[in-house]
Amino acid sequence: MIWALALLLASCQVDTEGPADELARRLHTDERQRFGFLYRAEGTSILDCMLPNRQFHVTVDASSGSVELRHGSITGSPLAVSLPDALLVHRSAFEGSSIPTEWVAVPGEPGTPAPAVVSAALGVDAASYVLSRGLPEDGSAIVASLIDSASNVSHLDVPAREVDGMDGYRIELSADAGPALSGAGDVVAEVWMDRNDAVRRVRVFEQGSDSGGWTLDFTEAARSLDISPDGISQINDVSSLRPAPISACRMG
Repeated sequence: MIWALALLLASCQVDTEGPADELARRLHTDERQRFGFLYRAEGTSILDCMLPNRQFHVTVDASSGSVELRHGSITGSPLAVSLPDALLVHRSAFEGSSIPTEWVAVPGEPGTPAPAVVSAALGVDAASYVLSRGLPEDGSAIVASLIDSASNVSHLDVPAREVDGMDGYRIELSADAGPALSGAGDVVAEVWMDRNDAVRRVRVFEQGSDSGGWTLDFTEAARSLDISPDGISQINDVSSLRPAPISACRMG
């Protein structure tokens, strides 16, 4: 009788694991040395006509301390590279053809015009990944931070037409701890995990808003960019650089 009661209590303890504990348990604790993700900003397509680089790919290499940005996708053209001792922006981000080399070395120190120039050329979202002091976090670290700020975690059905074999979680963030968006509504995160317990998608958005939020789709790292020292220009007066015009957009 005692043995049977012990088994019953043990089964009850297993069953009481909530979605938050389950999600935290599944997260990989070892930091990935090299990974990538596709960033997509929330909002209507008209914003693509007003703001640059609302979708881009990021590759993080912790061993070298580098962050590489590409236009649009993992195979897109180069956009910017952050190195421990340099910030390089591709000349396609700037207006005109007066830049003699493929890359521009931009000083990124706060208090100089450089951060504002880079933000205007790359867009605020993309620029944040190369102007920040630390490296971007991987999916597990992002989700762990979201769980710490959660007011509620629940299971979420992942549409089969999107990705087969995924488990979904919905994380409601407390008002004082959620990511700063437009302030129009409650902040919610959606997380997709695959069968190997790898984070495949993190979406953070504002309920009641059609413009605040972003989605990260985690991918393999992109092929490393081959940058020759001869292909880099040093620009002393960065305030003379102007962002390239937004060449294409979709209305509606």
